[in-house]
Amino acid sequence: MKKELHNINVWNDEKKALFAEIMRLLTDDRGALERFEALLEDPDSYYENHVNGYEEKFFNPNETEDEICWQELAMELYRAGCLQYLDCDPDFEPWEPELRKIPGMEKYLGWLPEKGSGPERMKALNGHLREENLVLAAIDIDSESYPLILITPALLREVNTLAEWAGHRIVPAECLFEGQPSGGSET
Repeated sequence: MKKELHNINVWNDEKKALFAEIMRLLTDDRGALERFEALLEDPDSYYENHVNGYEEKFFNPNETEDEICWQELAMELYRAGCLQYLDCDPDFEPWEPELRKIPGMEKYLGWLPEKGSGPERMKALNGHLREENLVLAAIDIDSESYPLILITPALLREVNTLAEWAGHRIVPAECLFEGQPSGGSET
C-alpha cells in the first residue's frame, strides 16, 4: 500500500509528521529530537539560530523549508552520533576512518573491499552486513557527501517508505553511489 501526500511539494503538517516519525525511528537522542521538533515548528528561526552549521555544510539559505528540514534531519542524526558523512570520492577522503565513526560499524570494516568502484565496494559491504541483519543506509540529501547510518533492513524499509511519502529517500548506500533512483526494495 503506497500512501500519497496531496502535494509532496508543499510544506505542511502531514509532511512534518513524516519527518518527525523518521527522526524518532532513527534516534532516541532527546537533544536531537528536541532540536528537530523546534526545526519543524519554525524552520526560519531554527536556521537563524544554527546558521554556522549551515555554512559548515554549505547549505543554501534560499532552499525550501522541506529541503532545509530534510538536510537538517541528517545533520541532527550526525550531531547525535548516529551517522557519519562520507564523501562519494574515496580519493578525496579515505572511507575507512569515516566509516569507523558510524556506531557499530568498526567491527565490519574488514568486509569493505580495498579495490573497486564506490558502488561495488558498498554493495559488497552491504552483502556481508545483510548476513548480520544490518544494512549501511544513506539519506539522500542531493549532495556528494552521503550521510550513512547502520540500521536493520526492516528499519530501512520503514523509514524509506516514510521518506518516499514525503518526496525523499533513504536507501542502501550503494544506491546513492550508483545514482539509482531507488533501492528500498533491495533491502
